[in-house]
Amino acid sequence: MPENVYILIFRTRPSLPRHQTIKGLGRDAPQEAAEMPHFLSLVDRVLSSLFKRPEPHPPLPSMPSIIPSTKFFSSSVKSDFEAANKKYAATFNEAHLPSPPRRKVVIVACMDSRLDPAKMLGLDLGDAHVIRNAGGRAVEALRSILISQQMLGTREIIVMHHTGCGMQSFSDHEFRSKIRKELKEDVDHMAFLPFSDLRQSVLDDVSFLRKSPLVLDVPITGYVYDVKTGMIEQVEDPVESESEPSSP
Repeated sequence: MPENVYILIFRTRPSLPRHQTIKGLGRDAPQEAAEMPHFLSLVDRVLSSLFKRPEPHPPLPSMPSIIPSTKFFSSSVKSDFEAANKKYAATFNEAHLPSPPRRKVVIVACMDSRLDPAKMLGLDLGDAHVIRNAGGRAVEALRSILISQQMLGTREIIVMHHTGCGMQSFSDHEFRSKIRKELKEDVDHMAFLPFSDLRQSVLDDVSFLRKSPLVLDVPITGYVYDVKTGMIEQVEDPVESESEPSSP
């Protein structure tokens, strides 16, 4: 590309053409573009992204620094995964498994890498549907739960949150501000579903599912998984527990 021509691609600015060419911006670009402050900021942003390694993101409250890009690691992960899959496929003998889960249960859990629902709950391949998202939030999992129940016959739901969850470290407002600052995008229409009270978040999700007209009247149990001990603890609403009839 000639040094005095840059092509800028605008993906989120409908008022500007998708491709805009600016000529005459060479080594003295800042001086020559002084009369075009709007384009200058765009040029600076594009050139910074092209020729400089991104600065690390500032950490969220109580959270470690976030890696700004996976491009530096994707090739090694790709080769590792492909090699591991070859070993897995070489001894694969589960082609007989049906699509509906054998134990007719759907588990909604956090995406945290320290959680392995199959190991912690003694599940085998084909036993359950496991739906994972940030925080293990039921609202976000509703689409999958509906398909799981109506198309594949699951008849029980487990909600699994955990200690040390990153969703407790920020608010919707803080995260929206972060996205606005770093990605230059407005995500005010999105709910990221953070929470401050771990046990209450489980109760809220269980209550949401029980009250939803889209969810069948099936057993729904909420748990907190302790990442330090590996133990799960059931979370029950004291009001609902008191209202339940005692066993004879």
